[in-house]
Amino acid sequence: MDSEYYKGLLEHLRNDGHRKQPEKWANGFILHHDNATCHTSLLVQQFLSNKNITVCPHPPYSPDLAPCDFWLFLKVKMTLKGKRFEWVF
Repeated sequence: MDSEYYKGLLEHLRNDGHRKQPEKWANGFILHHDNATCHTSLLVQQFLSNKNITVCPHPPYSPDLAPCDFWLFLKVKMTLKGKRFEWVF
């Protein structure tokens, strides 16, 4: 993946989001991505800046430590708490 392709994906995401659920996108959105070269390229950074997209910072040299790990999985666990699932083999 290169920066031009990634920028195209972000444009597609932004345009579809505005079109499909404008009320949820009225205040913009916060994007979290890691420190991959295509994510930190000047082209992508300029696009994010021009479109007023906030980027949640990712700790350097910690690809396995994402800020969403601290709250996202807790919400999933709380939603599933007390539910039982049947195992099918």
